[in-house]
Amino acid sequence: MFASKLAVCSALALLAVAHAAPGGNDIQKITKAPNVPTKAEGDAASKASAPAIPPKPVNERFPHAVLFGGTCGGTIISPTWVLTAGHCTLFTGGRYILAGTNNTDNPNAVTRHVKRQVIHPLFSVGPYWLDADDFNIKQVAARWDFLLAELSEPLPLDGKLMAAAKLDDQPSLPVGLNVGFGGYGTDHFGV
Repeated sequence: MFASKLAVCSALALLAVAHAAPGGNDIQKITKAPNVPTKAEGDAASKASAPAIPPKPVNERFPHAVLFGGTCGGTIISPTWVLTAGHCTLFTGGRYILAGTNNTDNPNAVTRHVKRQVIHPLFSVGPYWLDADDFNIKQVAARWDFLLAELSEPLPLDGKLMAAAKLDDQPSLPVGLNVGFGGYGTDHFGV
């Protein structure tokens, strides 16, 4: 039993550092192997290849939100880029996004195919799929859990869809400005 735990933990550690760039924080392209789409991805892909239909209004509560691969949330950061979590590629191939919604059944969502995924080179995740009691795991953390998804064609940032914030390397924001964030994760460590 101990040998199998050791083998699994060793394999996870090897995978976690396989693509890391020593001393670097720069995001690098990691090409993902193709995989079989989930039912949700297949449905969305067939929707995306259907003849062009005039866009319908999108859920205005989520103008910057996307569903990445039908399972994870994401944020529009430009017409062709979406920010999501690196761990989302563990559950889905991430070949498409639904913009302007938080619901895979929303017929008004704007669908785009993902052209390229760029995951942080230091991304690593704990062994959440193992028996938590057997391994005495209370909570699993992902580190450097960032993924950029480049879209095959731009999103129409028309007010119904919008980028979350203007990207600016030299922001002139006042100290103490209240800002917000959103997500489905936790804002603290522990149970």
